[in-house]
Amino acid sequence: MVIVGRGGQAILKNKANVLHVRIIAPLDDRVGRIMKEEDITREHAMKAIEENDKITSDYLQRFYSIDWDDPANYDLVINTGKMDLDLASKVILLAYLKSHMFRSN
Repeated sequence: MVIVGRGGQAILKNKANVLHVRIIAPLDDRVGRIMKEEDITREHAMKAIEENDKITSDYLQRFYSIDWDDPANYDLVINTGKMDLDLASKVILLAYLKSHMFRSN
């Protein structure tokens, strides 16, 4: 099962067989993706990203008292500016499988 967002890294923090992954990318990459996906201007994409990041950060701070940007909240942080999504998904799967094997020993 994959749970995306909404405090999973806090709610499932101490659960066995859970891999907490954060996907990041350089701002220019994120803006380009949003512009393409939503067919919007650079200015609107920047605003959407800023608003979404603030909402997410505030939510996690308010309800779970965690800093969204703290890498200690994650087992793995992947920068999709350095690898494509296909490779990122393979890295996540391999990390989960290896961590699951490690935990069961």
